[in-house]
Amino acid sequence: MQSGRIAESVDDVPTPKKPKKNHRSKSIDDTQVFHRALDALLEDCKRAREQQERLLPPPSPSGEERTP
Repeated sequence: MQSGRIAESVDDVPTPKKPKKNHRSKSIDDTQVFHRALDALLEDCKRAREQQERLLPPPSPSGEERTP
């Protein structure tokens, strides 16, 4: 349709295209799930390390490995 002209029928009026809906937009995407799982795993590792350090004796000055 040219500007300034009155549309003679509905077919002459351009309709804006609707954006395609992403079928996964409502759900959590895979990267978010991965990052949440990774964060939880890191927290578990930190807690386990802290607990292990509390249970083990301090390292000897000679640098030998600690044994429980």
